[in-house]
Amino acid sequence: MTRMHARTALVTGASGDIGRTIAAALAREGATVVLTGRNLERGQEIADRIREQGGEAHFTAAELSTGQPAIRRLMDDIAHRTGRSIDILIINAAHTPPSQPLGEVSDEQIDQTYAMTSAAHSAGRPNTATYQPVSSASACCWPLLPAAPP
Repeated sequence: MTRMHARTALVTGASGDIGRTIAAALAREGATVVLTGRNLERGQEIADRIREQGGEAHFTAAELSTGQPAIRRLMDDIAHRTGRSIDILIINAAHTPPSQPLGEVSDEQIDQTYAMTSAAHSAGRPNTATYQPVSSASACCWPLLPAAPP
C-alpha cells in the first residue's frame, strides 16, 4: 500500500507544467487526483497519462478566478466523480497580470490575483484538507514589491 492510498488530492492549475508534475507525483503515491485548470485538452491529456501509468485521475475544466460559484461547481463535481471529500489541496492556479511596470499594475489586477488564490483556498475549508499553496514570486508576491519611482 502506498502513502497516499485512500486520499483525494485536488491540484489547481494542473494543466500547466508544475501542476502536472505535482499531480503525477501524488498519483504515483496512490492518491486519487482531481486536476483542474483552464485548458480542457491539456488537462484531459494529463489525466489520461496518469491513468495509463496506473493512477486514478479526473480532470475538470474550471476558471477559479470567477469565485465561489465556480468553487461550488468544482466541489460538487469532485464529490460526484470520487464519492469522497478532499484530503489534500494543492493551490497551483494563478492569475498573473500582463507584464508591465509595477507602478502601472491596477488595483483590479491585484484584487484578481488574490481572488484566485483565496477562491482556491476556500475549496478545502469544508473538509479537513491539507492546505499547500504553490506559487511563483510572479504569481504571488509581485503586488508586495514597492512601486517603481515615478
